[in-house]
Amino acid sequence: MGVAKRPRLGEGQTRLDSFLSRPAPPPPPPASGASSSALSEDSQHSAIPHPKILSFNTNGLSAYATGSGGVRRQRLVRWLVQMSRKFDFILIQESKLLPGESDFLQRELPDCWILYDNKQDWREGPLSAGTLVIVTPSGLTKHSPLKVDLPQVLSGHGSAVLMKARGPDVLDFLICNAYLYGGSQDKIRRQKDQIRAWSSLPEGVGFVFFVGDFNFPACGVRPIAPLGVNPTREELWGRFCLDRGLLEAEQSNPTFYSISRDNPVATRPDRAYHNFSEGFRSRAPLVR
Repeated sequence: MGVAKRPRLGEGQTRLDSFLSRPAPPPPPPASGASSSALSEDSQHSAIPHPKILSFNTNGLSAYATGSGGVRRQRLVRWLVQMSRKFDFILIQESKLLPGESDFLQRELPDCWILYDNKQDWREGPLSAGTLVIVTPSGLTKHSPLKVDLPQVLSGHGSAVLMKARGPDVLDFLICNAYLYGGSQDKIRRQKDQIRAWSSLPEGVGFVFFVGDFNFPACGVRPIAPLGVNPTREELWGRFCLDRGLLEAEQSNPTFYSISRDNPVATRPDRAYHNFSEGFRSRAPLVR
């Protein structure tokens, strides 16, 4: 049985970069990651990553918040500290941090590895968008995190981390945190540009976990024919998922949908995807 469908190379392959954001204490020197061909079928099953992932749109974490905003931020930070003991990865959207804010969470989470993706373009306001990937101590047990460089159009709206195996008993995998534009027709156009940009993710990583706040309804669009001149965002996303073998993961508690489940038009803008093959589906990640 194969490990998982390998992603197809997109246009403009990104390079993998070892630039780290205030890393946790350095792990033992990494060994070369295990390849699927080097593992027996039983070993492949035991090596399958099944991370516990928490995804949350915080709508602001800035250390400069004052008044009620400052009190809220303190509560959020305490909550993040608690969640870091329960999950392997915490993916945050709309952190709304200033470009230079890249260390205050490390003081609260000293044993975690944190990748900051703060919005650099202030034309939409100094405090907008922003994503964070927090790898907790349990996520660092057998892997070393490496930042993946993404296209500029995803600045403040997406981050990706390659988890490199540190031994022969585990496999590499990729964690992606997405926060897509939402709202006006202009934002929808940018949304489509962002979906296209995600196609530049590097190939050669067996397992991919793609989580975030997508700001458009979940859809079952899986185009087989080539896309037209002006595809919809749903068609673009369907093509991206088809090309990368991504399927939506079952979540125990999709945040927005849970809050709005009585609304007949409620959607699931906060979703999670993985590229597990059918044989490995029982080990799909736990996402909240």
